Amino acid sequence: MSGPDSYYTPPLLADKLVSFIVSSYISSAVDFCVGDGDLLKAVAKRYGDAELYGTDISDDALTKLSNDCPNWHLEKCDFRKDDSIGEVTFLIKRKFDLIVLNPPFTCKGSVAENITFEGIEYRVSTAMLFLMRALKYLASNGGLYAILPISCVYSVKDRKALNYLKDHYNACILEEPNKVSFTSKCAPNIVLVYVGYYKVNGIEKLNIFDFSSFPVTSILRGCVRMQNPKYSKSKNAVSLIHTTNLQKGELVKLRRIMIGQNILVSGNGVVIPRVCNPTPNKVALLDEKTVYALSDCIIVLRTSTRIDAERLRDGIIEHWHDFVTVYKGTGAQYTTLERLKALFGVS
Repeated sequence: MSGPDSYYTPPLLADKLVSFIVSSYISSAVDFCVGDGDLLKAVAKRYGDAELYGTDISDDALTKLSNDCPNWHLEKCDFRKDDSIGEVTFLIKRKFDLIVLNPPFTCKGSVAENITFEGIEYRVSTAMLFLMRALKYLASNGGLYAILPISCVYSVKDRKALNYLKDHYNACILEEPNKVSFTSKCAPNIVLVYVGYYKVNGIEKLNIFDFSSFPVTSILRGCVRMQNPKYSKSKNAVSLIHTTNLQKGELVKLRRIMIGQNILVSGNGVVIPRVCNPTPNKVALLDEKTVYALSDCIIVLRTSTRIDAERLRDGIIEHWHDFVTVYKGTGAQYTTLERLKALFGVS
């Protein structure tokens, strides 16, 4: 798909997505941003008898794919536009057992799209737009499996649409892979998602508390490496926060370090670990009168006032089960600025 960024699905990721499909038989499958066809190729390997259909906006992609896969049904379409969809002959009165999708999304910034879905108006990301449009063509016993940017799950922009999907369809996260490189220029955080009419057991339901109501003004990641920190007793040294200093909801046993002024933090906010096994005991408040340096294992959620910081801390702890979903990893768990900004609606 030639969308905001034209990054086709890596074959291994396509195989991974298709491995989650629970159906024993598929008669028809479609990809509405087929690109180089790797998602449908993965389907074909598992369901050899399935009729395969695809659309794309790129003439070059369709020409190449038509030569490579002459038995597929392929047509040009800009899936954002109703008029273009209406010209696709195989979509007339046809629905599909399976929809696979890696919709266009950008690594460069956010775009908002308007869509009316099942009688309700939404303003959503491009990726969510494609998913919601695709559901119109899903058979009543079918399932849609998609690769989405992580912001579709955590962002304020897509929350209304996501809540509707989880209330009216079966929807779950299948997996949140470690960062996948689509090209040398783009390695976004993604999730593999199912939405459909039958039940699939995912790792978690698409039902995250709305953290955007908390007044987070900005989010900062520390940059002090802890291999050989240069501690100092100088009066010009500042307190260094590392994960080991987060204990029982307090900042304890802080040591001082000499460091450049451009990476210091002061004011109000909540301190959380970026990497470690997160617990509510590791959520603490900044002292607004103190200037700090942050290790690269620390993130600060900044607020305007002390009261806002206290409210934020209490909200994180109260909704810990939802908050901790932004931490991933097979060993030490970690979170990212991208996940947290999406969660709190911070640009």
